[in-house]
Amino acid sequence: MKNLMLKMTESRTLRTIPFWPSSPSDLLEEELDLIKTYLPYVELCVHKDLLPYPPKGLPFLAHEEDFQFKSFLRLISKNGISVLWAVRGGYGAIRWTPKLLKEKLPQNIPMVVGFSDLTFLHLALTRLGYQSIHGPLITTLKNTDTNSIKALGLALHSNKFPKLYGESLKGGKSQGKLVVGNLTCLGTSIGTPLEPQWDNAIIAFEDHNEDPYRIDRILSQFLHAGIFERVNGVAIGTITPRKRNDNKDVETMKFVLRDRLSSLSCPVVFDLPFGHGSMNMPLLVNGDYFLDGDSGILMKL
Repeated sequence: MKNLMLKMTESRTLRTIPFWPSSPSDLLEEELDLIKTYLPYVELCVHKDLLPYPPKGLPFLAHEEDFQFKSFLRLISKNGISVLWAVRGGYGAIRWTPKLLKEKLPQNIPMVVGFSDLTFLHLALTRLGYQSIHGPLITTLKNTDTNSIKALGLALHSNKFPKLYGESLKGGKSQGKLVVGNLTCLGTSIGTPLEPQWDNAIIAFEDHNEDPYRIDRILSQFLHAGIFERVNGVAIGTITPRKRNDNKDVETMKFVLRDRLSSLSCPVVFDLPFGHGSMNMPLLVNGDYFLDGDSGILMKL
């Protein structure tokens, strides 16, 4: 397995480049202060040429896809860089990440950190045999609890990942490679070169700002495609409905998860602390994980 250990400097600082693989955003002082406070060994190296420059007519993209592809190849080949940390998700990574599958990348690359639309980059790196970290974006730090930020630091600095506790939906125990990402993005990957290798994997997913019927539709797609029959376990993080202050929508979302997943033959755990909620614990993408459906535990082996 590639990229098991981070490339560190002699002082054990993590030289980190922020990048925008999807949508544009500002890099706020508040976010930088949080990094200095809770991750003092992270040394941010901002490259001005990576600052968002949306292409004409496509304001939702940080850069043209050819720029994204070429700049990523350049970044992973830089000496002395330990981490590539996505500033924002949004949309756009699916436009350029499949091109990576045709490239021969270096044996060891910086650890890529992020989630949400970063799912597509995680999928590409997994296909190429690398590991990466599903964890907070720089723009989400201000809404992330301090325990999750500290846990990310421990994962980056010491390769130690937290044991996560959720609620059991279906009992049993299993283990497998972790396929983790945003549910909508995982569904979008089906039939593309980025589609994960589902067999014997533990699939972990989260989603944000979705109506319950949309989650029902994606889960139904997975069911009819036979994907849940191929995996060893299902781990569910935060699924936030569009109307988060509507108790009816929250309860409907929980009912959808139970209705669609309680009949699976593999362990299922939900309400795990990762995703778009305040708790967003880091997970090692393509790492070996154990899922305990009896106790509601997901942990790295």
